Amino acid sequence: MWSVVSGSSTLAPILSWAILPTLLTRLVLGVLYNSSILSRPTNPRSAFFHTQTVQAAVIVSYGLYSFSHAILAAPRNYYGILGLPLDVDPEGEAVKRAFRALARRFHPDKVGPQGEAYFILLRKAHDALQDAGKRFAYDRFGPEVTEWRDCITLREYMVRGLQRCVGFYIVNPVVYTVVTYLGGHNTVPHFWRLSALLALLTVELRLLLSPTMPEVVRVLLPNWTQHDLIHLLHELFTVLLLATQHLAPVISALATGPQPARPADEVRALEQMASQIDQLAQRSAFESARGVAVELRPLRPTPAATTTTIQQAAASASASAAAAGAKKSSQPAVDTPKTKREPTTAELEWSRQFARSLARTRLSHVVAVAEVEKDLREQQQQQQQQQSKPPPSSSSPPSSSSSSQQQPLPPYSKVEGGTVVDGDKSASHSPAAA
Repeated sequence: MWSVVSGSSTLAPILSWAILPTLLTRLVLGVLYNSSILSRPTNPRSAFFHTQTVQAAVIVSYGLYSFSHAILAAPRNYYGILGLPLDVDPEGEAVKRAFRALARRFHPDKVGPQGEAYFILLRKAHDALQDAGKRFAYDRFGPEVTEWRDCITLREYMVRGLQRCVGFYIVNPVVYTVVTYLGGHNTVPHFWRLSALLALLTVELRLLLSPTMPEVVRVLLPNWTQHDLIHLLHELFTVLLLATQHLAPVISALATGPQPARPADEVRALEQMASQIDQLAQRSAFESARGVAVELRPLRPTPAATTTTIQQAAASASASAAAAGAKKSSQPAVDTPKTKREPTTAELEWSRQFARSLARTRLSHVVAVAEVEKDLREQQQQQQQQQSKPPPSSSSPPSSSSSSQQQPLPPYSKVEGGTVVDGDKSASHSPAAA
């Protein structure tokens, strides 16, 4: 399936193109300098042009060699093995006669065990060319069709063959992209690379779906099948892509020439600028970290005061007082305005801790008072609601005894022998009168 994208057809050319052009350029330059064909350069500009020119010639020569090697090293197809033309009739006796003649000549019983592999190849060629459907698939997809046991009709052969051809157009671009990324430069624009790949795909589909070979190809390559031509186009695409990827920077360098060296003053100025940028970056990072720490300070837990911190604060205060007293005693008595002493770090820390503790205590007291006030307001509201409710009414009038018992007494009133006395007013409320 992956014959067109196997290690021998994809990874090997990439590795050879990555190593051989540079190595061959050095060897050729050494031979030219040692044989006095080319004089040694006297300045960096001449050395640059010598190197780039020889490297361009090496890349072009290696590309032509790779292309010619792909043509000459192509294996013979089944037609060439049996000595038959491409337009041989599969229904005739030509295929059988050619196979029988070669089988008698290269049979393992005659030539020994070393001829067994070639005899098996002859058998496969006979089976592929004798069947019309299998021959149609062989012309387009190569000798792999002899292993497709589950394919019978032309449609099945075409579907499976097209599925296997997709691998070249998926794996090869991925491999070239990875190699370009690892190489650190992309000299061939993606537009031209994609255009070449689409052109190759169009030509391949034209050859696979066409019933016959184009007339120009039949004249120039009379014994080549569609599969042979597609394999050659794949090799040519690989060679052109790798050659242009290595040749483009060389041509660009020859066109622009060597870059002049920067003067020492400019180099020093660039170094100072880079140092200033580095300092600014460090300062900005410090300030940002400091800002984040200040924003997160309220969320940090307050460390409890310990005996050690109190002792340190006392020692720092006593040391500061001793230093101030020694300084004052050493100086002559001069009427100078008194200045405030700067607090120490321990004192500032203790002050902050005390302020936080005091604020926390006050806040807890405020919360407690607010809760008490809320409870009082709720109790008052409940009492007002109970007082505003009317007394329950009944359909039957209450008895005198019950009414006298339930009637509330006005404030500041008293009962004297059945008479209710309220301030200046007095009324007789005896049971008999009621």
